[in-house]
Amino acid sequence: MTRVPFLLLLAGCAEESSQLFDQLSAEGPLVIAHRGGDDLAPESTVEAFQAAWAAGADVIEVDIRRTTDGVHYLFHDDTLDRTTDGTGSVFDKSWDDLEELDAAYDWTRDGGETYPLRGTGVRIPTLDEMFEAVPDGVWNLDIKSRHPDAVDEVVQIVKAHGAERRVCVGSFDDAIGRQFREALPDACTYYAEGLARWAILGDLLPIDNAPGPRFEILEVPRESAGIEVVTERFVERAHRRGQMVWVWTVNEQSEMERLFGIGVDGVITDEVEVAVGVVSALRTP
Repeated sequence: MTRVPFLLLLAGCAEESSQLFDQLSAEGPLVIAHRGGDDLAPESTVEAFQAAWAAGADVIEVDIRRTTDGVHYLFHDDTLDRTTDGTGSVFDKSWDDLEELDAAYDWTRDGGETYPLRGTGVRIPTLDEMFEAVPDGVWNLDIKSRHPDAVDEVVQIVKAHGAERRVCVGSFDDAIGRQFREALPDACTYYAEGLARWAILGDLLPIDNAPGPRFEILEVPRESAGIEVVTERFVERAHRRGQMVWVWTVNEQSEMERLFGIGVDGVITDEVEVAVGVVSALRTP
């Protein structure tokens, strides 16, 4: 087995944790609103971000994409069909193609009986609009664009809004995640997907990495390929390295309670109000 991935993990070590990491660590169990939380408003919209923050979310998770003409906007899917009245791939779209789409077109609370926000002006937001809508928000940013200028452009937007210490940065693409992390050295950081797999593998082996990796947060699913990832041992080992464990995507109250019971630090959830209720009960003396 090659040792390179472990060397990559250790190459990112830092002596001090970020200010945001220290702040979040002190707050106790955390609610991370997945794309703003689809239980409150259409995902990845200003309406969802504002509702999640008002409901008590600690962090809001978002996916950042780039149009062909250089506008950074919030949207998860590779295609427009699931959440808007548009169709087709997002990869060949300009901002003119996107800005008038109805981002609430398919949002429903009753299984499709009604679509209460369809036609009410809910739009796909830009990254600037996100920061403006929740100026004191804490954000988990995932850059999805592979454009060579994407990271630098996003970093400039983050800095323009004075949000360097209110963002946790990374990407499911390892190279983008490293570039993002290097461009915002004061930001909280989380493992990119490939390196996270190696971190998980390392926890299955009888070794401990003495130096704490620079990556401060492990964002992981409950299981992968039929293997349970998030166990009490897994969480304990992450904590010994000075890391937090955030688990996605957790929408059942009983599962939230179980995960917090084994020491998980945060749940990434669509059901923000349910999670806030669970966390409020845990934080109450």
